[in-house]
Amino acid sequence: MTRHPSETIRLSAEWAAYGDALGFMTELADAERVRYRSGAEYVSATSSWRRKVGGYSGTTFELPAGTYSDDTQLRLATARAIRADGSFDVAAFAKVELTAWSNYALGAGISSKEAAANLARTSATWYSNFFGGKRSAYVKSGGNGAAMRVQPHVWAARDLSKYDEILLDVFRNSICTHGHPRGFVGACFHALSLAFAMRTGSPASLLELAKQAEVLRGLPLLIERDRDIRILWLDAWQKASNRSFTDGVNDAVDEIVQYLDKLSALDGNSLDVAYPDALDLLAAKADQSRGSGTVTAVLAAFASSVADVSDPKRALLVLANALGSDTDSIASMAGAIVGASTTVECSDTIQDISYIRESALRLAKVSAGEKAQSFRYPDLRSWKPERTAIDVVGLIDDALYLNGLGRLEKLASKESKETGNETLGWFRTEFGQTILARSRSEKKVLSPNFSSANANSSNGQDARGARPPGRLADLFTKSEPQVLSRKNQSEVDDGGVSLNELLKRIIADNFDPETVGRALLQQVKEGNGDFVERGVALTATVLTAYEARLKRTSR
Repeated sequence: MTRHPSETIRLSAEWAAYGDALGFMTELADAERVRYRSGAEYVSATSSWRRKVGGYSGTTFELPAGTYSDDTQLRLATARAIRADGSFDVAAFAKVELTAWSNYALGAGISSKEAAANLARTSATWYSNFFGGKRSAYVKSGGNGAAMRVQPHVWAARDLSKYDEILLDVFRNSICTHGHPRGFVGACFHALSLAFAMRTGSPASLLELAKQAEVLRGLPLLIERDRDIRILWLDAWQKASNRSFTDGVNDAVDEIVQYLDKLSALDGNSLDVAYPDALDLLAAKADQSRGSGTVTAVLAAFASSVADVSDPKRALLVLANALGSDTDSIASMAGAIVGASTTVECSDTIQDISYIRESALRLAKVSAGEKAQSFRYPDLRSWKPERTAIDVVGLIDDALYLNGLGRLEKLASKESKETGNETLGWFRTEFGQTILARSRSEKKVLSPNFSSANANSSNGQDARGARPPGRLADLFTKSEPQVLSRKNQSEVDDGGVSLNELLKRIIADNFDPETVGRALLQQVKEGNGDFVERGVALTATVLTAYEARLKRTSR
C-alpha cells in the first residue's frame, strides 16, 4: 500500500475522532442508558444523542451527531501546541490549553480535571503540577487521560524511527497531568504503537508490541539526559512517589508485558471473537483497572492488531459497543492506529471534521519540514489563566473570548440553557472548533493583555514577545521580617531539597533575599555537577513567581 504521508496522518486523525465519537455515546453506560441516550441499545453510526453535562447535578443536552469527547478535544489542543518547527510548547499547553479546556471539557476524568484546575494557580507549571486532593492526586494519576491525546507528537515527527524525540515530547505532555507511571508509560507505549503503524502501514503484531514495550525500559536514561525534566521534575517526583523513577517505569512496563502475554492466547482470532475475551483477561471492566493508561494502550494496540483494517468502521463499532469498558478512549486510540493502516475514508458524520483535517494536514507539513503556521499564544510572562473555569469565557470590548485562545462566536442555532447565574451553550472558536462552554450570565471583563492576539501566525516562529519581566530589582530590597520566615530553621536543612520545595519556602518567606541567596548557593554546596543548571532553573522559577506576586499586589 503506497500513499502520501499526509493522507496517513489525515486518516489517522479522522478515524481517531470517529472512534471517540462512537465510544462517547456508550461511555460508562449499560444497555438501558445507551437506549436512553441514542434510542437504540447498539450504536451503529454517529447520530444525535442525549447526555447529562456537568456531572450528576448537571443539565441534559442534545448532542449533535459526531460530537467528540475530551479525547479529541485534548488531541486538538496538543496539535495546536506543536509549533511550525516541530517543537512542543509544553508551557502554553499546560497553562493556556489545559486551563481553557477545564471550561469546555466533555466526559473528562477526575485526574485530568483536577490537574487542569491546579494549573490555573500561579505556582503550578507543567513540571510542578503536584496536585493532591480527596478525589485524586498527581502521583496516583495513572489513567489514560494522557495516552488518548498524544497522537499529534507522532503525526508531527520528522523521523518515525527516532523514538527518543517522540517519547520526550509525549512524556512532557503526559506529566502535565499524570504522575503515575501507568499514565505516562501507557502514553509512551501508545505512541510507539502508532509510530509503528505509520512507518510500516500496518498495526504491530503482539510480538512486535512486546519489543516496543521493552524499548520503554530505556525511558529513565532518556529522561536523565533531558536537562529540564531531570532538574525540574525528576527529583520532586521521586520524593513525592517515594520510589525511584527506574522502578516505577519498570513496574509499568512489566504490566504491559504481562498483559501482552495474556492476550497471546487470543492471537489469530477475529476481533469480534477476541475482544470480549481480551476485556476479561485484563479486567478492563473492573473499577480499579477500567481507564488505566497501560490497560487502555494495550487493548487499543491489540484490537488494532487483529482488526480488519479494510473495514475500520466495523472494527471501531466492536470497541464502542463493548459496554462497561472505556469505550471512547479505546476506540479513539485504536482508531488512530487503524486509520494509519488503511486507505478507507470515513463517511459518517464527525463534528468539526474540517478543522480536524486542517489540524492533521498542518502537522503533516510540520513532519515534512514544509512551511506551516504556528498557533499564536499569549506571552506567558504577562498573561495568566483565570482561577475559576467559568471565567475562562469573558468579554473584551463587548466581544466574547476564550481566555488565551481567541474570540468565540455564539451559535444561535444550537440550544443553550441557564441554571442560576450560569449559561451553558454552544460556541465556535475563531480557529474552527465547536465547544459547549460555560459562562456567567454577567460575564467577566477580561484584560486585552490576557487574550490571544491572533491564531494565524504564519512565520513559524515563536510569536510571543521577547520583552523581559520588569521591577526585578525590588527582589533585593531588604524586606521586613515575616511571620512565615524559615530562615533560621532552614540554614542547615536545605541540602537535598527539591527545587519545587525550595520555591515553596521562598514564596512562604515572601521572597526574602537571604532565603533566595541561600537557596542558590546551596546548589553548589550539594556537590552536584549540574549546580549551574539547577541554579538557572531555580532563578527562572523564582523570578516568574515573584513577577506574578507583583502583578497581583499592583491591582
